[in-house]
Amino acid sequence: MGGGFTIDNPNSMYLVNVVYRLERKLKLFICNDAYRLY
Repeated sequence: MGGGFTIDNPNSMYLVNVVYRLERKLKLFICNDAYRLY
């Protein structure tokens, strides 16, 4: 990750965690769907 996030800001740190978790969940869902298709 990069861009405009400043780590010393607790709010942005929380946001990064949320986005990271959402991304992992999304990947899991996509993997499950792909697995179901086969």
